[in-house]
Amino acid sequence: MSVPTAVPPPARTVAPPRFGGLARAAVLLGVVGLAGSAVHSVNRITVLAAVAGILAGAVALFGGRRALAAIGTASGVTGVVLTVAVQLSGFDAVDRALDRINSREVPAESAVGTVPTTYVLGDTHRGASLDLTVANPRTLPTGALAYDVTIANRSGEAFPLALLDIRATVGSTPAARDAGLPTPSPPELPPGQSVTFAVAFTGPAEGEVLLQLGSPRSGTVYFSHMR
Repeated sequence: MSVPTAVPPPARTVAPPRFGGLARAAVLLGVVGLAGSAVHSVNRITVLAAVAGILAGAVALFGGRRALAAIGTASGVTGVVLTVAVQLSGFDAVDRALDRINSREVPAESAVGTVPTTYVLGDTHRGASLDLTVANPRTLPTGALAYDVTIANRSGEAFPLALLDIRATVGSTPAARDAGLPTPSPPELPPGQSVTFAVAFTGPAEGEVLLQLGSPRSGTVYFSHMR
């Protein structure tokens, strides 16, 4: 009589965890996004990896590697948050720099006359280093209108009189400079001294005469005279 041989049960096949590869990918992408989030010039690229890690981790949470999926998702979210914070801080730094540039104080020497100021004849414009006065309007035999211009140099260095630009308009018509009057002398005005010279212009017989005096030291100043 033969004894029947026992047949071993078939080996059980263990299926791999569902979404296991996706969970590992979520961790890798999340770490990349988190690592690059602090670098301003790189995080614009690595934030894409962080977002991909979040999506992969969210799907993998329904599989068998939930711990890895959670780590990947959390890393991706942290990477995105830090990237946004770093980017915003960079924009704030640029805004503060622009504000400092826009609010930077202009030196007094260049600030004088930046906004045109109009004076009546006989008044004196007192600048940072130059005082300007226009007075004594008169009509010359040629019909040109002449004025006396006085410059006082209160700076510590000589002022070249050639730098003073003098123009005039009568109404809205530019007046021509009369070349018959002598040019200012001396060519340079020493510190602490003043000089008075005459300028003349030809133009319409009636209207408001607006004399414009400008130089790098005084800015632009206007003197008004109604004929």
